[in-house]
Amino acid sequence: MIALGGTASVLVALAAGAACAAAILAARRGVMIAALFIQFVCAALLFSSLPIALVIAYCIVGACVCGILAVTSASTGAAGETRQAGIPSGMWFRLVAVVLVALASMSLARAAIGAGDAAVPGVPIGAGLLMGLGLLQIGLSEEPLRVGSGLMSVIGGFEIGYTTVETAIALHGLIIGIPLLIALVVAYLQVLPAAGSETVR
Repeated sequence: MIALGGTASVLVALAAGAACAAAILAARRGVMIAALFIQFVCAALLFSSLPIALVIAYCIVGACVCGILAVTSASTGAAGETRQAGIPSGMWFRLVAVVLVALASMSLARAAIGAGDAAVPGVPIGAGLLMGLGLLQIGLSEEPLRVGSGLMSVIGGFEIGYTTVETAIALHGLIIGIPLLIALVVAYLQVLPAAGSETVR
């Protein structure tokens, strides 16, 4: 297991939240995928009560997930900017939403998990930020790539908090593997419209 000090764990948790915020604010998918990988690494460092093998496995899953999403986006020619009509997409709107949700999520997580009960002080902060901002990203987009990224953030935040109450390796291994399945579904949904347009031609 990885033993982080109090200050180090808080900094890692804030880095995870900053990466999740960057994924929400970024217009380019490449930036969003890079931010998602940073989330995976930071979340893995907060798995303080899990064996080092599971921490490494989560980083490997994150690398595979981001690789799948990057290759799929490049192959479908969808690596550029994306904004959808009918959904709030202004930078200032998103920035204010991120700040408000981040503050509310940290407060709720600290109250629910409890700073004293967590292995390290950064655990409730990281869990709250990833779950709250992940839900925000899901709510602000209909695009499969961004919805999938938000869902993986929520799962990562849940896993961070869940390590404080459950240490069963098999169960955590199952949760850690879920993002890979989500990435495959997202990749399929991205390829599907392109395949349909080729069929029409």
